[in-house]
Amino acid sequence: MSIHFPQIFATVFMAIISNQVHAQAKSKYFVMSCNDGDTCKMQDTAGKIIKVRLVGIDAPETHGSKKKHREHQPFSLEAKDFINKRIAQKNVELVTYNNDVYGRTLGDIILDGKSVNMEIVQAGLAECYRGKPPKDYDTNACVQNETDAKKNKRGIWSLENYESPKAFRKK
Repeated sequence: MSIHFPQIFATVFMAIISNQVHAQAKSKYFVMSCNDGDTCKMQDTAGKIIKVRLVGIDAPETHGSKKKHREHQPFSLEAKDFINKRIAQKNVELVTYNNDVYGRTLGDIILDGKSVNMEIVQAGLAECYRGKPPKDYDTNACVQNETDAKKNKRGIWSLENYESPKAFRKK
């Protein structure tokens, strides 16, 4: 039995490339608005409107789950303002993954070649999502940006008693 290394190499190479292309497929969208630091309403070029949950991040809650909290979480309004100033009413590229349990598209919003998801984490206005990431989503950039924001005490990381959005929602 002879081993055909060129064939094996070509097959493995094509499998790797096809995964990268799938994971990095981008579509053009118009950002209508963002109702908090990690959820936006967007419209594709055909006019279809979708809700997008920024993949890999968790921003402070503006009111908690089911509006049972009267108070906003610290830095929630700053996160909302940051993302709206950065992308609302602008054309962006969206790298999509799967949908979350609420039917929202999980996506990485790209503006001027930069991930807006990572910009909000680097600004200290969101943390890395602590749940299971979608297939093909690399968490390394988020961890690096969060580490930098913590080290420099930006935004949520400047708080003495920071409470994660996940813990806040459970109250």
